[in-house]
Amino acid sequence: MTTINNVDVLRTVTVNQAVVDGFSSGMKAKVGHTLKQWPKAAGERPTDEMLTAAVAFSTQRKCGPESLFLAMQMRPNGASLAELAAAYNAGPAHNHTRDCERAGYLVRSKGGGRFLVTFTLKGQKALEKLLTATAAPAEATKAADKPKPKKAAKVAADKKPTSDAVKGNHTKGWHKGKKAKPDELSPDMMKAVEAELAERNAELVPEPVQPTDQQQA
Repeated sequence: MTTINNVDVLRTVTVNQAVVDGFSSGMKAKVGHTLKQWPKAAGERPTDEMLTAAVAFSTQRKCGPESLFLAMQMRPNGASLAELAAAYNAGPAHNHTRDCERAGYLVRSKGGGRFLVTFTLKGQKALEKLLTATAAPAEATKAADKPKPKKAAKVAADKKPTSDAVKGNHTKGWHKGKKAKPDELSPDMMKAVEAELAERNAELVPEPVQPTDQQQA
């Protein structure tokens, strides 16, 4: 079966950050550390490309010990169960790797308690399809999240002035000081009214009564 150098295959993998974060969360829950705090006892930390590829091959897309062990086996020197236990506090996790081996995606070699996987041509093509399928929904989501361009607002047609606007001082805004109150009299008119009232009041005042001769006697 034709195999391909893992480095050449992984060079084409676009990292899925959600997958990488998923491994960190799982490791923290299991042993209290993350990928940034990768333990020395677990050997070289698998690259983000290895982690992304391992989860892409997983039927459940799960960032668990099975996928982590597969990613660790993609390293140049492979991985041991002791290293998996140091990284994830997990026991034997061969099922995921065996499924990929049966499907012809990987060739697995064993020796000295270590396991190493190498991509096949079929595995490379399958990985490309799987990564495209998992990336498509994410791209569609991003496109859906983009705000749609707003349509140009229609210019409202000039409205004809209302009868109140034509009358001027009969508008509703007279109380704001812009227009005079309709019943309010001008200062000149008030003076004329006051003068007229004064004259009328003067006419209503009775003249003093002069005493008669009998009243004087």
